[in-house]
Amino acid sequence: MPRLLTAVTAAVLLTAAGTGCSADSPAPGATPASQVATYRAPSAYRVGESRLRLLVNELDPGSPQRQILADGHVSRSELDQAWRAYAGCVSDVGFEVSDPVWDPVSNVELLYTYRRVGAALPSSAGDQQPTEPTDEASRIDDCEASYWFPVWAIYAADTPTHMTPLLAGAVVACMSRRGYDVRGSTGFGQVVGARNGYAEGARVEAGRSCVSEAMAAHYPDLPYRPIR
Repeated sequence: MPRLLTAVTAAVLLTAAGTGCSADSPAPGATPASQVATYRAPSAYRVGESRLRLLVNELDPGSPQRQILADGHVSRSELDQAWRAYAGCVSDVGFEVSDPVWDPVSNVELLYTYRRVGAALPSSAGDQQPTEPTDEASRIDDCEASYWFPVWAIYAADTPTHMTPLLAGAVVACMSRRGYDVRGSTGFGQVVGARNGYAEGARVEAGRSCVSEAMAAHYPDLPYRPIR
């Protein structure tokens, strides 16, 4: 994990990083009985001007992210620009980077994997994490710190989320079968009845289960299914 990411992520932005994991993407499977299922919208992780200045000041002087973040906003085209630079940097380290796909649950984060050239395809996002030699891992961290974070996190927090129409339809139908009338819902927050970006309890658990079921049925070929 990059030095910058380690220093500020927990206190400032999202709890997941590195491979496009989404705060809007509910975890598959059941929540342990001792825990209450909760949901918090990505917008809860927005940063103010002072915090953004802190993030920018922590960037290397030559980081292209400084220019992207100069106006305090990250556009879709700027995110694409940052992605291309980041993926190119990782490729230069000696890794093949998969084509990114947008997370169908939120449509604000990219899902991707990377693997050493010639290595077997990873079966999940976690397979790629600790296997690189220390020098390669450090160089990949440097790629992220230079090109990708915090640009991707700012974009995810500031951009309204929505499920794809296919996924939304399947989730709404699933929730209806479970006794929840969520007709017209287009985002996971609507599905679970979030207020001020937060929800908890059985409805969140049902929503997670329905999303997991629908993702498996309609998006079986994603690089991985985000866990949150």
